[in-house]
Amino acid sequence: AARGGQGSTGAALVHHQLRLSSRSSRAARMGVPANAPVVASPGVQHRIRLCMKDLFHQDVVEMIERETRRYELWEILTPDDPDFVDAYNLLWDAFGAAGEMERVDAIKGFLLDDPFDPIADTGTFCRYFLLVARDREGVIRGVRDGSVLVNQAYDPDLCVVYLSHIYMRPEARGTVLSYWLRIAPVEIAVQYLADLHERGRIRLPRPESPGRYFGMRIDLAAEMEYFTPE
Repeated sequence: AARGGQGSTGAALVHHQLRLSSRSSRAARMGVPANAPVVASPGVQHRIRLCMKDLFHQDVVEMIERETRRYELWEILTPDDPDFVDAYNLLWDAFGAAGEMERVDAIKGFLLDDPFDPIADTGTFCRYFLLVARDREGVIRGVRDGSVLVNQAYDPDLCVVYLSHIYMRPEARGTVLSYWLRIAPVEIAVQYLADLHERGRIRLPRPESPGRYFGMRIDLAAEMEYFTPE
């Protein structure tokens, strides 16, 4: 038997024609016109699910890159930032009524605190962050805030990222932005560790390995959300 090339194509064509001829003969015997429309009949269906582990790594990378093009993440560094008021109001509207959001003066103070001066009597270095996610039109779609905490006298290789609040506008929920805002504080923590080390405020176990968090453990601590029956 021929394998590949024109022989393989010819064999496949003959096989296909024979199957069509056989179907036409059966339809004629059953009294069904040859040009009769196909009518769907109920039957058993098998759903094919997306198995993420079978995707090529590059496919996953391209999927994420394509989805994230719709958004940009920016950090608010001072209370004078033009996005500060809108970002704060989103968090206040979502959490203020339940008593789970600091007053605006406190948040402004967090932004103005020197992150390279340890908290008095504790030796803990603390860096507050306030992130906004904007779409291509510049509209804020999500806000995240929290703090990075380091105290090597307490634990020499521990960095705690306290995730205070996150709010997503309804139209952005369920998108890649939710995951992006969830992991973005890790990048802030890694840069903060590098800055502390460079200034001689801490000593990193492996300063030559940023990809491994300089040998530090980064623990994400999330706040419990309040219960809303609706």
